[in-house]
Amino acid sequence: MSIFSRLAAFAAASAIVLTSSAAMAQGFINILTGGTSGVYYPLGVALGKIYGEKIPNVKTQVQATKASVANLVLLQQGRGELAFTLGDSLKAAWNGEEEAGFKNKLDRLRTIGAIYPNYIQIVATADSGIRTLRDLKGKKIGVTQIGSTFHYNLGNFLEKEGMALGDVEMVALQALPALSDALAAKRLDAVLTAEPFVSRIESTGAGVTIMRTGDSFPWQIATVFYGDRFARDRPRAVAFMKGYVKASRHYFDAVIKVKSGPAYDEIVALTAKYTGAAPELIRKGFPYQDRDGRLMPGDVGRQLAWWHKHNVLKTPLAEKDVVDESFLREALQGMR
Repeated sequence: MSIFSRLAAFAAASAIVLTSSAAMAQGFINILTGGTSGVYYPLGVALGKIYGEKIPNVKTQVQATKASVANLVLLQQGRGELAFTLGDSLKAAWNGEEEAGFKNKLDRLRTIGAIYPNYIQIVATADSGIRTLRDLKGKKIGVTQIGSTFHYNLGNFLEKEGMALGDVEMVALQALPALSDALAAKRLDAVLTAEPFVSRIESTGAGVTIMRTGDSFPWQIATVFYGDRFARDRPRAVAFMKGYVKASRHYFDAVIKVKSGPAYDEIVALTAKYTGAAPELIRKGFPYQDRDGRLMPGDVGRQLAWWHKHNVLKTPLAEKDVVDESFLREALQGMR
């Protein structure tokens, strides 16, 4: 089975979050993304263009940020309408986990759907001797943050081999570019990272990939969130989701189904423009995206249970308490 086939079966998705700012009443959507060298920013630019053209009387702005944690805080403050976030950051924000960067519970967010599967990979230095998961024992492994998606993945990778997080030295460097730099300087034995950083590392010879998330276990990386006020404006919330589904289908048809042609080349060029990555590297790393932006059934609940088991989530939280797919279902009604 091909990688894309496996991803199609249990793709993990990245996330959009929307908040309830007064700016929405004025027809303005500020899209909170991430650094301009990552994936969130060009995705935000593309969505902003679509929403600006397709939603009447709405102006859009794309804001570069420090990504997930910053985005969620800005949403809570009403300083953005739409944002991308990783699922674990959302979980931490919802529960007000200070160690993850949230001093208070952030409760003005709503999940509405999935974006793209951030296909996390373990990349090791070429001379580390690491070629299998068992080779990680006793090694220094880089992640972004404690309590992050990368933390979750590392724990699951190790548990699959009968090991535990205590069998490695986990080093949190806060950002994906910092992980790449540390691996290249051989300050770490391996890192958990994602595209476009994986292809960049491999192209320079600084590291080799030893495992991909989808090859080991299914998971949902992140979700799409609405703020309270926006969610209560049902017609506009559903209209937004229709626009998102159209964008998702355009992406799927161009880079997953056809993988060639003018639409494919346009997406490659747009991604190269806003990430600075070479087109030939981008063509290697396009992630799977569900054509209708659907969530992976049950996996949000599995992740919540794992975090609670490992005492990161202090109280149990059910999937039904944080997921509302009714906006997506209503948007899909009548769409071809």
